[in-house]
Amino acid sequence: MIKRSFGWAQDASNLASLRRIIQVLIPEMSENILKMQLIERYVVDEALKIKMIKKLKSGGNYPYSLLKGTSGPQMTIEENMRVFGLDFLKAKAKTQKGGRINASCTGIIQISLPAQTNAYDKPYQSDWAAESYLKLAISLGLLCWNNLDDTCAVTNLGFLIATASDIELSKIYKKAVMSYPPAVRILQILSEDMLPHTKFELGSKLGFIGEAGFDSLDTGYFLWCLAHSDSSSR
Repeated sequence: MIKRSFGWAQDASNLASLRRIIQVLIPEMSENILKMQLIERYVVDEALKIKMIKKLKSGGNYPYSLLKGTSGPQMTIEENMRVFGLDFLKAKAKTQKGGRINASCTGIIQISLPAQTNAYDKPYQSDWAAESYLKLAISLGLLCWNNLDDTCAVTNLGFLIATASDIELSKIYKKAVMSYPPAVRILQILSEDMLPHTKFELGSKLGFIGEAGFDSLDTGYFLWCLAHSDSSSR
């Protein structure tokens, strides 16, 4: 049995992007077809490319690792020239810089969204950002995760999100958010006394309760620092 933790999604903050990811995982939707074309161009590992396209065509249960991908092998100068159309000097500079910006694409959700930087017109995210959206989709009930074989599948709610009109989306998202653990905890805290709370007061009751940190900063200390700070830096 596989063990994974879900709940907080640190890098996933755009519901439109989340919807697009679900659409990618439903065969024959426009996003599904478009991303297969991107995979054909940007995934450099031929065996992985075939596996990703085959799975997107069939749908069903997606291996968690195939959705998330990895940090990716570093791309060579030749691969950067061929895939991104860079000249030799730019390809060499990108290769020498290394890191995430030079990592190859290895996951379906990675290529479902463009990178957060415009450098090199990179049309895929890192595995960290991809997993953040993956965990959010599971937490909201748009994907169901099977802990026996570590696979994910689009749920009925996920299908509704993917195919709903813009007018219907708001109502469906409200239902989905009610299953998000942090949202449930916030509502639980607010319902205890029905009084206003600052984000610091709420933060102190989330996660590791009582642990010092930015989310449990004393409100009085914050206000004192604000009052004594340079007005130009507020």
